[in-house]
Amino acid sequence: MSARAVISTDAIDRVGDQLIPRGCRLENYAKNPVVLWAHGLEGIAQPIGTSLSPEGTLA
Repeated sequence: MSARAVISTDAIDRVGDQLIPRGCRLENYAKNPVVLWAHGLEGIAQPIGTSLSPEGTLA
């Protein structure tokens, strides 16, 4: 089973933070592009997906 999802956007979050995707340096993340539910902060540290396209590139 697979699904496409948006992991992050440039929208301001509930605490007022804003991530600018084009300013992110992804070299280290690309080595292990795992997605955790709620960033692993809610006691669920199991991976729920990866940030890889079907072709295997970072997406």
